[in-house]
Amino acid sequence: MVQCAEAHGYVALANAQTGAGTRVEGDCGHSYLRCSSGRNYWAAGDGFLDTSGNCLTSLLDNYWGVVFGQGALTSIELPMSDKWVYLNSSNANDSGNESSGHDQVCP
Repeated sequence: MVQCAEAHGYVALANAQTGAGTRVEGDCGHSYLRCSSGRNYWAAGDGFLDTSGNCLTSLLDNYWGVVFGQGALTSIELPMSDKWVYLNSSNANDSGNESSGHDQVCP
């Protein structure tokens, strides 16, 4: 792995009933804290849980992570090149955004 010079990520939790929750920005490199030489982790914000007891069938509890790329929100500066890569111009899997796999989250 190569350490990024700078990275900006906009992330959120989403579910099948209410869509994306609060979007959170994560930054590293240059004027921010140094980027990791491995993976950079950013907290994904908040979500909504179903407390009715129907956890395994509720759409509220079917969560996934989203990294937003539309509008050039998520970007990475490649090391020693001054070149930027934008999620929305790559092969993002969700209309310019990148979505993770789904998980059931039970309170």
